[in-house]
Order: sequence, then structure tokens, then C-alpha cells
Amino acid sequence: MGLLSERMGIDFTYYNKRTKDLLQTISIPASSGFISSRLANLGEVTNKGIEVAFFGTPIRYGSSAWDTRLSIATNKNRLESFNFPGKTLETPSGQAYGSVQQHRPGYPLGGFWTQPALRCGIDQPPPGVVIQPCGSVVGGAMLTTAGAAIFNTGDTARRYFGPSTPTRELSFSNTVTLFKNFHVYALIDHKGGYNVFNLQERNRCQSANDNCARVNVAAARFPTNAQDSVLFRELAVYRSTSVSPEWIEKADFVKLRELSFTYDLPKDLVAKSGAAGGTFMISGRNLKVWKDYEGVDPEVNSYGGRNFVRVDAYAAPMMRRWTAGFNLQF
Repeated sequence: MGLLSERMGIDFTYYNKRTKDLLQTISIPASSGFISSRLANLGEVTNKGIEVAFFGTPIRYGSSAWDTRLSIATNKNRLESFNFPGKTLETPSGQAYGSVQQHRPGYPLGGFWTQPALRCGIDQPPPGVVIQPCGSVVGGAMLTTAGAAIFNTGDTARRYFGPSTPTRELSFSNTVTLFKNFHVYALIDHKGGYNVFNLQERNRCQSANDNCARVNVAAARFPTNAQDSVLFRELAVYRSTSVSPEWIEKADFVKLRELSFTYDLPKDLVAKSGAAGGTFMISGRNLKVWKDYEGVDPEVNSYGGRNFVRVDAYAAPMMRRWTAGFNLQF
């Protein structure tokens, strides 16, 4: 829809897509004489969401103008059914650090599922497990007599901790034209509503040297009050080799994705080279990121070639770079 003689406009899309007969690996009964698997067309997945764009030229005065565009997109992914009797979950392959993502009906594909640590005053210890006295501590990790954190065991004890793909995306771009020939362009984008498994921080906290900020807290290492005792017990969670939900972190971010300066060269100047037009441009990419994620860049994925697996395993962050160049049009 265009408004005010096309000075403003709106694009709107709503989608509701159901995908059927997905390829799944199904085990072959051993009674057939084979120990293997086969591919079958099973399962249903839905994706629902909206895509909205607001765009326009709020200012146009002589040879100067301001053009802007705001885009918003959402997506709700859901595994409706495996359509296979008795199948309640599937674990994507390629998670060498421990299975933390699973497919389960009623939830997003590749969602994060794991066992939380049991905590004093909140949970009950498993039958037969002797624990350290909790005292007045409420909320600190429940520990064995050896000082190890206790986790819920078994697949049915897993809890859902969120999706692994963005559920919302937003971008905001602006182009300012000054004196007809000079253009400034900026793009800010946001992705949110999803998580990433921070393997590198997990490994740092598990190392013998306690090489992470979480465990190098004086109040936690040398408790002097009840609140410090809660932190002290949490150190056992950070140091545990179990796949703790502590490392499933919110990956929401805002980035200054691009900033560029473009100058349209005078036509009488470029005409001497036989060109019809030319520009000179300086452009920067991935200049700034705002995030709460403990790692360097929540947008990375070390195992992008493995279906649904999303993990930061010492991946190189998006490069910040500046480029400059000429463009001649003939």
C-alpha cells in the first residue's frame, strides 16, 4: 500500500505453512536380519509468522532527501508430529559435546533440552543419593558429599530451554542524500528470541585452572555469608562435565551491520574516460554489536553444516571490515 503520493508505503505478509512427509531415519527391525536404518517420509512441521515493512521518504528538499525502511519479521516453528507410532523425540547428530538439542512434538525443531542442576530448598535429592547439608542455603546447587553438583537424570527429566533459531528479526535502514551527489547509508539489524550453546565458555570454566570469569569471583570462592554460599555451590555447576543449562545463553543482539559513504563523481570528469557515470565509496561492515551473550558474537555457529545444531565452539566472530572502491559505469 502506498500513501501520500508514494512518499510512504507498507508491505504486509502473513504466512501459515504446513510441511508434510519430511525425511526421517527409521530403524529396521532386527528380526528382518539387518541392523541398519531406512529413510521414510514422515512427520509434519508448521511455520507461522508475519513480515512487515514500513518505508518512505520523510524529507525531500531540493537535492537532499532522507529515505528510510523498517522491516519486522517473526516466525513460530513447531514440530506437529513424527507420524510414527511410539516416537516421542529425536536427537540431531553431530553434538560431540553432549546432546543438548532435540526434536520433540509441540516444540520448535532443534530446541534446547537438558537436565537442570538440583538446588537446595527447591528440589528433592534422588533416592539413595547422600548430599551435603544445605543449611540455610536456598537456591544454591545441591552437592554430593564429594562436592559434585547433582543433575536430574534420564531423558524424561529434561526441560525445554528455548529455540535454537531466531523467532524475530528487525532491520532499520536509512539513506541520507546531501547536495545531490553525497549519500550516507546505515543499516542496523536485530535477531532475537533464540539461544546458542556456549561451548567455549563451558570448557573454560571446566578447565583445571578455572579459566573463566564465573568461577573467579572472590565472594563465591571464599564465602562469608549465606548469599556467598549460594554462589559457592554454583561453582560445582560451572565446573561440571554435565551438559548444564547454564551454557544455553540468550543470543539476542543488535548490530550496526553497515555504514557507507558514497560520492557520485561529476559526469564531466568521468566522461573523459568514456564512462557514463562513476562513484567513490567507503563502506564498513559489522562495526558494533550490542548483546548480553558472554561470548564474542552470538551470531556465529561452529557447526553450520550439521542440521539444526547451533553451538559456539571457538568460532571466529563476524569480521569488522572497511572497504573502499571506485565504480565506473560504461
